[in-house]
Amino acid sequence: MSGINNPVFYEINDINDAFLKYAVIAARYKGRWLWVKNRKRGTWEVPGGRREPGEAIACAAKRELFEETGAVSFDIRPVCGYSVNPAAGCDGMLYFAEIYELGPLPDSEIERVRLFGEAPVNLSFPGIQPYLMDRVKTALGLEVNGLYLTRPSKELEGPVWEYRQEYITYGEDHINGSNGMMRYDSFDEWLERTLAIEENELKNGFHASTFLSVRKSDGRIIGSLQLRHTLTPELELHGGHIGYGVRPSERGKGYGKAQLLLAVDAARELGMPQILIICDKDNAASAKTAAACGGALTGENVYNGVMQERYIIPIIRHPVVAGKERLATDAPLPLTYRELTHHTRHRRRDSYSRSAAGAFGFCDKNALAADDGAAQRLNKFMD
Repeated sequence: MSGINNPVFYEINDINDAFLKYAVIAARYKGRWLWVKNRKRGTWEVPGGRREPGEAIACAAKRELFEETGAVSFDIRPVCGYSVNPAAGCDGMLYFAEIYELGPLPDSEIERVRLFGEAPVNLSFPGIQPYLMDRVKTALGLEVNGLYLTRPSKELEGPVWEYRQEYITYGEDHINGSNGMMRYDSFDEWLERTLAIEENELKNGFHASTFLSVRKSDGRIIGSLQLRHTLTPELELHGGHIGYGVRPSERGKGYGKAQLLLAVDAARELGMPQILIICDKDNAASAKTAAACGGALTGENVYNGVMQERYIIPIIRHPVVAGKERLATDAPLPLTYRELTHHTRHRRRDSYSRSAAGAFGFCDKNALAADDGAAQRLNKFMD
């Protein structure tokens, strides 16, 4: 399998469910991609596995996600079908999952779970997994106009400092969305501070995530973006949730809009209900960008004598789906986390897909017997 390249993809409406054998889940947690290390192979993989007899493919995806990552709270939705052997037809379904809570890793063939900004080097199936991840990113709009977002890291020191130097060369003394990069003479000091304010330290009363936008075709850093998780009274008047900049040599190419679209997805990851964008009233380009990304003009205010416009972009959270149905309203009540971990350790493999999948809301209620509580769900495992 590792020697096969370029999997073929299929639209969901063109897939025959009866032929699907595998569910693979590209899972994201706190803005990073979650990869699992197989205990036997010792290499990194995208979570996923084989569908069991009598199991719906959506059930298989949710079961595998929990078994291989310990995810206990997440949204999941299908992206497309795929095949690594086109002659045999579509035999796998690719999913995207946004994870909100991770529990302990269940006993399984998975040795370790780790978060990465991009794919790790040592992959179990290097001819397949990168293509699956690229397909998910494209479907989610994580690559817009050839750009994707990544968080700063030590590995990016050279490209980041080259990005900084271009601003100096062009005679500019400030880099929007960079967490004050120009104020630092040391990359390590800037990186430490930038990562710290995301969760541990407050920057002027708020937490903020800083991203770099990278052009996929050549790996060049195109811009920087800072997403403020909450707003102080000052930011309510000036600044808003987002600050972003595009390097001087790449302006006028549509990258500002691309960065803002990527920021909307990043805000969704953080659970933000909306984004406030504030721009000067005479800045027609910024206003046009905000409107093009779904922003609605909600008012104006004056700051330091300058009239500003306020745009709100609502954040739509992806629904939990199985096929074409929402699970949020139809699914049976889930087991408690203690019940879940207990039965993952002690279940009989052949009965888990029919019982645990339903008990955890892995399938919709029309595919399951009525569920009256945890006691009855426990009995299902012991039959």
